[in-house]
Amino acid sequence: MTTKLIVTILSLIFSVYLLIKSFTPSNRPRDHAREYAPPNKKREKHCWITFKKPNAVGITIIILLIFIAFYKLHDFTPIEALQKIQEKAQQTQKQLKQQVLFLVFGNNNRITLEKFHKGELKAVRLPVNQPNEINYFTRKQVFDQRKFYVSQSRFATPDYDPSKNPAFMQIVDGKPWIGLDSEGYATEEFLTSTDFPIINGVSEETRFINNPDILVGIAFGGGINCASEYDKVAFHTIPKALYYSPEEKTFIVEYNLSEYFQKAYCRDTAYSKYRFILSGINARDFGYNNALVDNIFNITFLEAENITNTITQFKDLIHLGQNCRVPGGCNNHSPFQGNLVFHFDTDPGDKQTFMTMKLWENPPKNAMRKADSNLIMIFK
Repeated sequence: MTTKLIVTILSLIFSVYLLIKSFTPSNRPRDHAREYAPPNKKREKHCWITFKKPNAVGITIIILLIFIAFYKLHDFTPIEALQKIQEKAQQTQKQLKQQVLFLVFGNNNRITLEKFHKGELKAVRLPVNQPNEINYFTRKQVFDQRKFYVSQSRFATPDYDPSKNPAFMQIVDGKPWIGLDSEGYATEEFLTSTDFPIINGVSEETRFINNPDILVGIAFGGGINCASEYDKVAFHTIPKALYYSPEEKTFIVEYNLSEYFQKAYCRDTAYSKYRFILSGINARDFGYNNALVDNIFNITFLEAENITNTITQFKDLIHLGQNCRVPGGCNNHSPFQGNLVFHFDTDPGDKQTFMTMKLWENPPKNAMRKADSNLIMIFK
């Protein structure tokens, strides 16, 4: 990095030098009146600062040097630099277009959120089912458990079969599952332990399997690794309350994450280091494959192109993976979708924090199309 910095500084210094040489000022008197005054009028002389015409070669060299500076500092070529500028311009244009549409046509999710806070929203409270351990369950046992909870949900249908759905059909018989208590402190020591503590306790995927009404949940997405032991605080991203408004076709989910931030081993670490990820496995299971986050507050998504500015398709599924490092693998969530990763800007307990989302079964033509279902997440 030091070499790149030196090359960049030298390039910029030389660029400034060439810029000065290309535009050379001079304080010579200019007979301005000779050009514009009538023949009999007394001519007045004025002192002007004039500049030579820009040196085309000098300007070209300056541009090339700036590109070289970017290349040395950021490890990308001039062509890649132009591509990045173009991509950023397209993203900005997309965001502005979306904001204009919301301004013109209104934002129903924001209105619904305000009604909920004022106690004016007609909503019924739904149960939040606790996770359980399913290590070494057969496929039938897992599917029977899923069927039971779906039968108690808003999505109950007599012919529901998770074994035929891409979200669950790859589950493997008799395998362990990653434990929920591993979220937040999966250190190298933890992962390489021959006791395999990563599978201990309740299984993390059962917070979604047992709660079909939580169409899109959240999971701890990593980003920190500062614990020296693994018996510290895990982020149990299980809602404290769940509501449904039939009139608005909206699910409202309340989380209390502040207590975990206050107890976390890395509590002195910046909040931006704690990464979370949206999980749309239930949405995908019931056909709500497409989503857009239309409001956020005190939340930042990491990637430039993300679910707040691009209608995103959920790809969530459970399959046999090797992330747990247990011989033979574990049933775990996949794949990783970077455009769903976010962090909180500050402690959700100190500042109003929420996210609202529109869900569609089929890809909409634009973000203003009425959603098939809506979701509001409130974090405290």
